[in-house]
Amino acid sequence: KSFVCMPIKTSKDIFGDLTISSKTNDRIYSQEDVEVLTPLLSNAAFTYENLRLIKENEQSALYVKSIEKIFKILNSSFRDSELIHAVLNEVQSVIQFDLSILMTNSDCKPGYIRIFDMLVKGPSNIAKGSSYSYKNSVIEKVFKQESTLIVDDVTSFNNDVDRKLFKENGCRSCLLAPLKSDGVVTGVLVLGRKDRGVFNGVQDLVNWIANGLSLAIERNRLSADVVKRNQELDTVQQIGSALASSTFDISKVLKYTMDMIREVINVEAGSLLFLENDELEIAVAFNTRIKSMKKFRLKIGQGIAGYVAARGKSIIVNDTEKSPHFFPIIDDVSGFKTRSALCVPMISQGKVIGVIEVMNKIDGDFDRDDKDLLQSIATSVCIALENARLYKETVSMAEHERDIRHMFQKFVPK
Repeated sequence: KSFVCMPIKTSKDIFGDLTISSKTNDRIYSQEDVEVLTPLLSNAAFTYENLRLIKENEQSALYVKSIEKIFKILNSSFRDSELIHAVLNEVQSVIQFDLSILMTNSDCKPGYIRIFDMLVKGPSNIAKGSSYSYKNSVIEKVFKQESTLIVDDVTSFNNDVDRKLFKENGCRSCLLAPLKSDGVVTGVLVLGRKDRGVFNGVQDLVNWIANGLSLAIERNRLSADVVKRNQELDTVQQIGSALASSTFDISKVLKYTMDMIREVINVEAGSLLFLENDELEIAVAFNTRIKSMKKFRLKIGQGIAGYVAARGKSIIVNDTEKSPHFFPIIDDVSGFKTRSALCVPMISQGKVIGVIEVMNKIDGDFDRDDKDLLQSIATSVCIALENARLYKETVSMAEHERDIRHMFQKFVPK
């Protein structure tokens, strides 16, 4: 029936209260009781504040130590998945998560994001290299806001990619931090957890880690681009050298060229088709049943190759099921399943004389670099074919001239 209630507070915050009550009328609390309790509560608040500061200092020291380790990893000789997994394993030592995904923009599919790498506890329904549309998803919010987003309850997620990444992997909370390059969001670092409320207070640390990973990914990309470009230049030089000596047996050199294309672009199949009488015919191919396709003709405008031959322009199709130019009958005849294709024209003296088409890139989608490389090779092939034609004409003219001389020599007196 009588009680006293007093706040427990530090110099900054009130973090609790103390209530003392009596059920009988013979005990009435007074100001003297309050004055007795005040120093006791002050000591309790002081102790609480000290414990909190000690815990924060320990946590900060742990974060600093983790940042130092991550910094060393980022500047080590590790590359690609080895580097990413080393960083994520270190992150897991200070931030407990069940799912970690590094996702980057898809260069060839605007509005799509690709799984660059991942670290998941147990089995998962997602795989490295998979692409997803992020329209109307929580990932799109991160791209628009350009800031870290923490979601403590993912049960309200209805978007397909959100459900696939989080709900179907048993996560109840998640943290998404943007990956930036030159101030532009190029991807997202995703952390998922089967518990709730575990990502509060780690936002600054995750932002630093995301920035470090962004730099590492960009560095690896530039390094890989240099290596790839050197390989492409070597390939173009080898093909150019082979084509320069192709005067006598152009068919063997064309086969060699297609084999080199398969290696440098890393595709499952490819073919070189010549245009004759408004129809395309396969001259050389790899991983395609060429015998069954030998009698098959593509009309101008028919299929991806026919479309390129008609327009004289290259085309990239990374999803044949969505392309109006795809001609499925070709797969029926060849027995090959085409999922993606890159096709470039062969142009000589301003006219399309054929096309080179490659199918199903093994390690991702076809991009502009693949198109430029294949177009460069196609140009070299056209020059070699023209040189071979001119050489044959020259040889033919020389033989004709020799025959005429021999004929006239019969009538010249000795």
